[in-house]
Amino acid sequence: LWTIRNQQLFINATVYIMIDLHEEVSYGTMGRAEALYEKIIRHCNTPNQVPAVSTAQEKVFPGVVHHSVKEMMSTYPVVRKEARRALEILSEVTGKTVKDMLEHLPKDLITETVLPKKQPLFHLPETKQLACMESVVFCTS
Repeated sequence: LWTIRNQQLFINATVYIMIDLHEEVSYGTMGRAEALYEKIIRHCNTPNQVPAVSTAQEKVFPGVVHHSVKEMMSTYPVVRKEARRALEILSEVTGKTVKDMLEHLPKDLITETVLPKKQPLFHLPETKQLACMESVVFCTS
C-alpha cells in the first residue's frame, strides 16, 4: 500500500537516472533502471481485490498517467520511449486502452502538455518539436 501511494517518487527517481545520469552510468545500470521503472508500474497498478489497495490505486492512477504523458514531451529519447512503454504497460495491466486512460484526464491538460499553446511549434527547439510530434502520433493512434 505504501509503495502504491509513493510510486510517483520511485518513478521520478528512475526517470532522474535515465535523464541526468545516462552518460555517467554503465549500460547495465540503465537497463536496471528501465526494468525497475517497468516493475514499479506493473506492481503498483495491477488490479487488486483488497479494498484499501484498490482505493489507493484509483487515487494514484490518474497522476501516473498524467506524469507519463508529460514525460512523452521530454527532449531525451530514452525518457519518451519509457513514457510510451509505461502507458502501454498501464493499458495492459488495467485492460484499458491508452485512449481510454487519456480520456479521463482533463482535455486542456493533455492539449497543453502535448501541444503547448504558449509557443508555436516552429519556435520550439528541434528536440522538443520531435517530442511533440511523437506524442501526438502516439496519443492519437
